Amino acid sequence: MGELGRGKGYLKERMTVIQLFVRLLDIFSVVLAFYAAHIVMFGHPRLYLGYQVGLAACIAIILLVFPFFGLYRSWRTDSFIKEASSILLAWITSGALLVGFAFLLKSSDVFSRLWFAYFTVMGLTSLLLVRAVVRMLVKMLRARGYNKKYIFVVGADTLAQRTIDMIEKSPWLGLEISGVFANEVAVDDLKCMHCGGIDAFTERLSHEGVDQIWLALPFEKMSEIKDYYEQACLFGKEIKLVPDLLEMELLNHSVGEINGLPVLHIINSPMQGINALIKRLEDIILSAAILLLILPLMLLIAIAIKVTSRGPVFYLQERVSWNGKLFNMLKFRSMEVDSEGETLHWGGAREKQVTAIGKLLRETSLDELPQFINVMKGDMSIVGPRPERTVFVQKFKTEIPRYMHKHMVKAGITGWAQINGWRGDTDLNERIECDLHYIENWSLLLDLKIIILTIFKGFVDKSAY
Repeated sequence: MGELGRGKGYLKERMTVIQLFVRLLDIFSVVLAFYAAHIVMFGHPRLYLGYQVGLAACIAIILLVFPFFGLYRSWRTDSFIKEASSILLAWITSGALLVGFAFLLKSSDVFSRLWFAYFTVMGLTSLLLVRAVVRMLVKMLRARGYNKKYIFVVGADTLAQRTIDMIEKSPWLGLEISGVFANEVAVDDLKCMHCGGIDAFTERLSHEGVDQIWLALPFEKMSEIKDYYEQACLFGKEIKLVPDLLEMELLNHSVGEINGLPVLHIINSPMQGINALIKRLEDIILSAAILLLILPLMLLIAIAIKVTSRGPVFYLQERVSWNGKLFNMLKFRSMEVDSEGETLHWGGAREKQVTAIGKLLRETSLDELPQFINVMKGDMSIVGPRPERTVFVQKFKTEIPRYMHKHMVKAGITGWAQINGWRGDTDLNERIECDLHYIENWSLLLDLKIIILTIFKGFVDKSAY
């Protein structure tokens, strides 16, 4: 490693001091937000007795709660989004405990609810800003060679090459490869870095101050993985396993555990736990409000359909939604009765015999309005991949790669594909890519963005069906 490397390891040796410094910054952020909210609310920084007690309680709570959420561990290889999520959960928990503390002491009337709202927003903002600045500074120091961790990579094929490339292209991670080991070399580029097999690995471990072992071997070499793992365990090193997932098409993947058993979620729905609750509340609140607003318009459309053509007002069609569940999707009828015939085929929406008002309903997507009733029933969501008929799902699942992955969430009235112009008789491959992008990146903000964009550019479309 050399004298320079050891010298620049000073920060690594002082991580306890750095973590203490971060704790002090968190306390400073919360105190600053406490006073700022007080100034905004009352016009001066002098805290009343009740607020002084509240500040002391708040500091005590965050000192106890924040470590529980892992806020003072190393975030070296984690994204800021993951760190911010932990901060958000810790802050919500701290706020709930502070409110509970106030009720327990029967002093909740002392505190202004508006002040508490200011404090909650300012405190979270302050914590996130401080953490972002700390992360930026630490990244800069690591990129300059400080706070490094030295690692051995075990593997000499495509997976190992990808691992090495990632480390070398990300100096801000503060990782430096001290050796690459494997029993067989499968990639020419690694020959210059290859340091031998398991004997050389063991020999180097006994003499060098390496921090981590990264096992980057394919699953078929499980016995080799085990050998290297057992040797690394003898020296008490941190060990990381790089999963051999290069050939797999992942969707919303994550690592977790089930009753103590570690599992890797390769294909996973984002609609679980709190996400499912948020999504359902979003659907109920927005669809109820929208139905109240559009009820007069729906009544006018129903009358127009009844007056201009024979047959029912609504058109029911079996579709496939989340997890393969079948449901009857509602539409305003835009075609003549029995115009589809007995043989179904994909596309050709413009060739079907529409009613006098049907063409207008389709081009403005007004025929889709009854689907808000499907949303209220729980069959659909406002935002999600458009549902398809059962017969076409059976056809496309073997013809279009990853087609069935779209059913990891509820079908929607509008979606990422629709606002990007992929609707009606358009390229299904492009639509699926958009649907999977939505599932992989789902958030409440993304849903709201899609809804807003649908209002401005998603209704009128000549390819709508």
